[in-house]
Amino acid sequence: MGVILRPRFFVEFPQLRGGFSTPLLGNQSFSRSRVPVHRTRLNREHLARVLGISAEDFVSPQLVHGKEVLLVGEEHRGNGALAPGTLVGDGLITGVPNLFLLTTQADCLPLLFWEPQAQVVAALHAGRRGLLKGILREAVEKMGDFFAISPEFLYAAIGPSIRRCCYGVDRETCEEFRKFSGGRYIYFREDQFYLDLAGAAKAELLRLGLRQERVEVFSECTCCGPYFSARRDGQQNFLTQANVIGVKV
Repeated sequence: MGVILRPRFFVEFPQLRGGFSTPLLGNQSFSRSRVPVHRTRLNREHLARVLGISAEDFVSPQLVHGKEVLLVGEEHRGNGALAPGTLVGDGLITGVPNLFLLTTQADCLPLLFWEPQAQVVAALHAGRRGLLKGILREAVEKMGDFFAISPEFLYAAIGPSIRRCCYGVDRETCEEFRKFSGGRYIYFREDQFYLDLAGAAKAELLRLGLRQERVEVFSECTCCGPYFSARRDGQQNFLTQANVIGVKV
């Protein structure tokens, strides 16, 4: 395992910096109280060095498991980068170069978006609650509203997350998810329902107009793989990975 997993489209567009961090870069969220702020700050600085950028150019929100996607610009540079910030939401969009969007996760879906003509990037944290509230539609529609982007020109990557092998839920949660997924991406074994969040998210992106060949899904499971996991490690103990994207000029 390397320190960063990079989507395929990063190879095609070398001006992009970012990807999905692995536990080798340590905890990346300031919300984990058992990790001192200065330790997470050092981890963020290490992440920035690996990417060849300055940690002061990160923008990172406080996550709330909702659907709010924020348009950020030069005035937000450094907000939430090296200490807890003031932005609240689960997604960020920008068209500003050398501004690097960072969200964190430990089982939820990390998503990165890129539109090369407009030079626009987005980063999302999308768990089950965010998916049900419509965060993917919110992100795609806001990119269209702010930058006149057509979904068919977007690239997207869904990073490592909890997969259907490990994401067991109760019947009530399953029925709630069924309304979103149309009854798909739900599995039953050994008296337990399991959800495929990544599969459902990809299907939603395709419904929103993204092209099949431009949506990449990483197959690794955070819960049974070598990643930080809230489900496996417990709500009090889990640490987080980061997903980052920006255009370096």
